[in-house]
Amino acid sequence: MILEKNVSDVQVPEPQRSEVPMDINLAELVKEFVDENISEEIAKSQFKIKYSNVFGECYRVNVWTKSTATERVVSSFNIVASFLIELKDGKIIDKTIRQ
Repeated sequence: MILEKNVSDVQVPEPQRSEVPMDINLAELVKEFVDENISEEIAKSQFKIKYSNVFGECYRVNVWTKSTATERVVSSFNIVASFLIELKDGKIIDKTIRQ
């Protein structure tokens, strides 16, 4: 016997997301962390750093670069580094799994 359930009947809990304390400048902490963990070559072509809360106190941080080749009309954008970090007691802990 196969039981089916409508998707609308399934209760999916909201992920737990934490509030960053007002006295912590998360953007500045993330920038400092990235600067310490990327090469000078990447830093020179860095376009932006984007971070988003994935659960609890953990954030995914992506480092984007922009390059324009002479034979192309449009610039190329790439994620060249990605980190999983945890904010704990106002400090960043690197939780990235290295290969």
